[in-house]
Amino acid sequence: MKDQERPEIVLEKTADSEIEKFQNQVLRPILKLQNDLLISFFKHQATDKKIILEKLEPEKRKELVRNTLQKDMNFRSLILGMICGHFSETESELYFQHKAEINRRIVTMMIERICSQL
Repeated sequence: MKDQERPEIVLEKTADSEIEKFQNQVLRPILKLQNDLLISFFKHQATDKKIILEKLEPEKRKELVRNTLQKDMNFRSLILGMICGHFSETESELYFQHKAEINRRIVTMMIERICSQL
């Protein structure tokens, strides 16, 4: 497989904190790059649990996505690994310094991303 470059994301507002910069310059491009794969993994997770996403009301679907990413530790770890696997050594150093906050941001962005595409 050919290495893919991260897409460039242009935001109007510049980030103030180091973590915001990391979110905008690293996390968002990785999530965009991995989008189709992440959505596919979530759909397969729901299928494995015998959940038919199309039959759920939008609010129930969002609740399912939220619960899956926040409470299913195996699936959450899989998703975080798919994202963190794209970090450079320098990026991973910053990640480990702020792991809890960055993981929270990844999960929050994933919830919104999945919900908007289901």
